[in-house]
Amino acid sequence: SIEKEKRSFVSNRIFMKFSMYRKGITDMTLFPDKIKVLRFAGMGEPLIHLKLADMVYCATLNDVAGKTEIITNASLLTPKLSDDLISAGLSRMIISIQGTSAKKYEEISGKKIDFDYLVDNIKYLFLHKQNTEVYIKILDYALDNKRDEHEFYKIFGDICDYIGIEHAVPIYPDVDYGILGD
Repeated sequence: SIEKEKRSFVSNRIFMKFSMYRKGITDMTLFPDKIKVLRFAGMGEPLIHLKLADMVYCATLNDVAGKTEIITNASLLTPKLSDDLISAGLSRMIISIQGTSAKKYEEISGKKIDFDYLVDNIKYLFLHKQNTEVYIKILDYALDNKRDEHEFYKIFGDICDYIGIEHAVPIYPDVDYGILGD
């Protein structure tokens, strides 16, 4: 939600080149100890990167991190991508849910999704996950009331290892937090 002109701390490059990533991983093998967590997250959706499974595999193969995680909204998750990430050695998938229905998703994110398709793809990941942990979370402002909170747990509680409701706290001065209220 930060305008391009105000993103001075972020590259304008859309995707990291795989050769640059591989160099970073190779350099990390020289560290005296491996890092605790290599996390694919930040400014954008990690599942967009066509070489994401290769990146996870490169990190796993080189044993540079205690855990390799992805934080995603899962809107691009498919059974094939799930299989590829699991095979690559993904330790943990953290899925940020935007609502308990397609209508709420659009209200919160401004994007239309097929909510049932999203849930089915998360369920597929969970049922085939092997050693990959699945954590599903939602921000408190994406839930309307206690009934909606119950619905969140009902929909996702049986298709994850961990589940939680996180509380939004304004930390970036250039982000409009109007949705959080006063």
